[in-house]
Amino acid sequence: MSYKSDGEPRLPFPTKKIEVHGRMIEEYIIPEENKAEVLDQMYLFEPVPSLDEERFDLHSGKLFRVRDFRVTREDDHNWLVSPHYEEAGGTMIDWMPAEWATEETDQDREDEFETENDIGDDNRGLVDITKIPEGAEEIALMPVLAKLKKYMKQQGDDLTGLK
Repeated sequence: MSYKSDGEPRLPFPTKKIEVHGRMIEEYIIPEENKAEVLDQMYLFEPVPSLDEERFDLHSGKLFRVRDFRVTREDDHNWLVSPHYEEAGGTMIDWMPAEWATEETDQDREDEFETENDIGDDNRGLVDITKIPEGAEEIALMPVLAKLKKYMKQQGDDLTGLK
């Protein structure tokens, strides 16, 4: 049995074509004066962040201002996404409090791993593990695990058993 969604109505804004992950999608061109209203309508959680709030994109490992959000049209659905969407950024479900980011993210050191000289600082990396709410550990560590898999593959390690 297959399920096909009927989609959802388009937003009342023009779009432009962009390429994301090898396929063409549409991105809405939302005027600055409409951003608060669009965010309020599309953000699924409470409270809705302010446009001036800073958030951390789990997928890209980067900080951004909420006002820089984007909305794409894919598979007959509208998606509220981070400004880093094209470079592995996430949808609004991947927007975490800015406190989850560390100085490592700000210095664009996401691709570096601890060396023997770095041992002793348990908080190095993409996520400050001391600020992860209880029960959200697996979600918060997804970017770290992806980087670890990439590193292990580069080293020729067997990835059997890793999701």
